[in-house]
Amino acid sequence: MKPPTRLLIALSILVTLTAAVFRASSIARAQEPKAPSELLEGLLKETGWRYVQEHDGIFRVPMEEGPDVWVHASGDYVCTRAIVGDLPPPEELTTKLLLDLLMANFSMYRGKFGVDEGRTVWLEVNTPRRLFDGRELGLNILFVARAAAEHRITPKKTVP
Repeated sequence: MKPPTRLLIALSILVTLTAAVFRASSIARAQEPKAPSELLEGLLKETGWRYVQEHDGIFRVPMEEGPDVWVHASGDYVCTRAIVGDLPPPEELTTKLLLDLLMANFSMYRGKFGVDEGRTVWLEVNTPRRLFDGRELGLNILFVARAAAEHRITPKKTVP
């Protein structure tokens, strides 16, 4: 092969690589990540559920039966949460209630129960955003609402 031919091959490779880099950068710019509230609002619209934006990036889905469901982004995850109820005072807390929650936590593959510092029990499902679409969010909302209603903690009525 003559030297000018090598030069032409090298130039064509350089042009091809440059074009590939420009193409990749234009695709990356076109796919800039949306803000969490924009992303979630778009997903919530796809679900068909009625929702209210309570704070920036925090949405509430009012449920006809059972507790409302809250949706927000946390890092790379979409969190779907419902309040199950408040733990009774320590003197009224039963082993049965705690065991029921622990057994439900153990048998539940999609979610988890937790307790915050105010003794409020919640149920939450966290799903990576990259695996998420409106259909998945709709299923998470339905799951969280039903499971929280099923395990609802109701306060004992005290007799005066």
